[in-house]
Amino acid sequence: MQDLIEFIKKIQSDNRLGYLEEAAIKQSIVLKILSLLGWDPFNIDEIEPDYHVGTGKIDFLLKPDNTNKIFLNVKKDLANSQKLQEQLFQLAAQGDIKIAILTNGLIWSFFLPLMDGSPEEKQFHAIEIHKEKADNIAQGFSDFLLRKNVISGNTLKTAESLYFNRKKAMLVNEYLPKAWQKIINEPEKWLADIISKATKDLCGYEPDPETVKGFVLSEIKTKANVLKVQPPPILDKIKKIRKKDFKGKSIKSFSFKGEKHDVHSWKAMVLKICEIIYDKHRDEFESILYISLEGRACFSQNPYEFLESEKIAGTKIYLDLHLAVKDMLVLCKEILLLFGYKENELIIESEPTSF
Repeated sequence: MQDLIEFIKKIQSDNRLGYLEEAAIKQSIVLKILSLLGWDPFNIDEIEPDYHVGTGKIDFLLKPDNTNKIFLNVKKDLANSQKLQEQLFQLAAQGDIKIAILTNGLIWSFFLPLMDGSPEEKQFHAIEIHKEKADNIAQGFSDFLLRKNVISGNTLKTAESLYFNRKKAMLVNEYLPKAWQKIINEPEKWLADIISKATKDLCGYEPDPETVKGFVLSEIKTKANVLKVQPPPILDKIKKIRKKDFKGKSIKSFSFKGEKHDVHSWKAMVLKICEIIYDKHRDEFESILYISLEGRACFSQNPYEFLESEKIAGTKIYLDLHLAVKDMLVLCKEILLLFGYKENELIIESEPTSF
């Protein structure tokens, strides 16, 4: 490790290295670092230069045991790094290579090319020799490029762990605000279980759900009056909508903001409303993911969450279609409320009555 640290310090102090051509970068930097990490640059069964994959070529194929292989490409100019990364990923996919590296000798980017996501999401480590301490750089090289770590599988295991932990953090950061928004939008539902349990802990008796919902809604309205803000209108509207019974009735058409749309089913109506809202509110349409009915998500970017779903045209969001007619009506109203429309702006014509 100390020899590697000293070599890195030498690179950091030698300004000539920034002007080398690719062949010189390979010889004076890349192969030297590999040798200090336990690789034999003179053994083509371990480091194979100019390795052809389909119609492409990789500068070095590292294959210490012919299973834990690594692609390593050297490019003097990384200005168009995204294009170079995509090319590297395509070649890695053809060769079934799980780790790939792109470097100009001074900047090293380590990727998991077969994983899902953008190039930034596939990247699990980066080294910039002129911007970091030599011992930190050496540790990074050791963790991910030391020959014995590659052979043992520790390199891949550590890399995948970093990838999945980062992905988990990204998803949590993305969906935590959405979860919070759900609670804010429907407090009478989300607080019910908590209050029921706390009540039972205090007195030994658990209140029925309707009592709890009524209490929470009353508290919300009282608080809203004190703060002079509008309370959530959700529960009363849902109860009002569900009083109407469309069981056994078919839809003829609906009108939204005065424009009529002929539809052949209730499901088609909900999808069409979603498409209309998307067309009018593209920048904020993802907030539709916050909508749920009695704790059940109605929209998702993962279609496998639902028994029956369909993608909303123009988006990456799927609508749950495994709903009763009354729930579809509630959902339509929820969508309108979320995007600032009034309930009476939607008029539904069904057989034989109109809504």
